[in-house]
Amino acid sequence: MKNSVSVAMAAYLAQEVTTLAFLWKVIRQDGQIFGFTSHDTDITYLGLTYKADTGFMPSATNTSSGLAVDDAEISGALSSLAIDQAEILAGTWDASEVWLYQVNYEDLTAGAIIVRRGWTGEIKSGKTSFTSELRG
Repeated sequence: MKNSVSVAMAAYLAQEVTTLAFLWKVIRQDGQIFGFTSHDTDITYLGLTYKADTGFMPSATNTSSGLAVDDAEISGALSSLAIDQAEILAGTWDASEVWLYQVNYEDLTAGAIIVRRGWTGEIKSGKTSFTSELRG
């Protein structure tokens, strides 16, 4: 996947201090689209509101140069009204397409950095949290 960064974003990234936030765009198999962010307040970017109440966190990722599937893990708290344990256990979130971006939350016009794109694999759920493979 080719990732081009806008001139404005490249200049911003060269600064000593940045205000980056992660955005997760999740497209479920049923067509519903959800947005989640690591920022402490909601962010609306390109018409989608990324909710801050999820506790989503990315893990380290493994990227290969060969034919192997890249892998990562995402985790989150079951505190969002958009995600509940019953839906996870029923498989509603399985094989969802996931886009992971970084944006400058103080200047969304600078564009986004595409960090990763993949699909959810095995999702494990506890009483208050979940983890999922992210297959690239």
